[in-house]
Amino acid sequence: MPEPTFAKTEVLTCRASPLTLSLAKMQQKRLSCQTPRHTSKRPVRLGVGDYTRRGSDLASYPAQRLFLEHLNVEAAHVREALRQLLGFGEGGELDAEINNWACRYRLLWNGKPPRWIRQTARMTLRLWPLSPNANGWGYAAAADWGLLAEKDFRILVDTSWDPSGPEGEEVAVERISADVREQITGIKQRAESAGGRKTQEKREPEHFGWLVRYLVNEESPESISDSGRPHRVAVTSVKQALRETAALLPLTLPPFPVVGKRGRRRQIG
Repeated sequence: MPEPTFAKTEVLTCRASPLTLSLAKMQQKRLSCQTPRHTSKRPVRLGVGDYTRRGSDLASYPAQRLFLEHLNVEAAHVREALRQLLGFGEGGELDAEINNWACRYRLLWNGKPPRWIRQTARMTLRLWPLSPNANGWGYAAAADWGLLAEKDFRILVDTSWDPSGPEGEEVAVERISADVREQITGIKQRAESAGGRKTQEKREPEHFGWLVRYLVNEESPESISDSGRPHRVAVTSVKQALRETAALLPLTLPPFPVVGKRGRRRQIG
């Protein structure tokens, strides 16, 4: 039976690397502010391994974390608005207030706040009383079963090499390597047959900041393009990046506003 795979629960921290905590330990640790870590062009893997199950929470978790980090920087007022719900106890009233909060900032999927937004809000509200001045988000954990049972991903190398025999070292290494490569190819085929797909990468993490600016701050794609943050790009490229980034989370992307010939604004997808 496949083993479960986990994306570790994290707390934003001002240290150079994030502090990874279990859910139990999170209750005793501080949340603190952090600017987005991924400012270089290094791609961000949207999953744990090379292959991820289609529809798995593990595929969305890294993207959601990046979105929240940029939300903290580009729209800190959203976090502070959530802080106003600290007086509500657990239950239906809090659920309704969280939904209203998410709707106010267009954090929606198919017309309602998605589960990951509601979970993040609840986790953050539970952690803030332990650290009243914290400026971060609490992340829920993501987990999924592995794609394959152990017997289906084992690599078996039952061979030998006689240094005094006619086979040279380089030939032996290539022979053994070819056997391993063949077994790895078979493992990948079995992973795909089990519903896995090659894990995606996000090469432009700044697109999550663009999404916050458009979705939450209601900044136009034209304004994002003109701002040159971090560099100027074409408006069509901004729109495509917004579509792709929203789909990773997922969040619904409102239609793009345009200005007609007579100055009237209309919506287009």
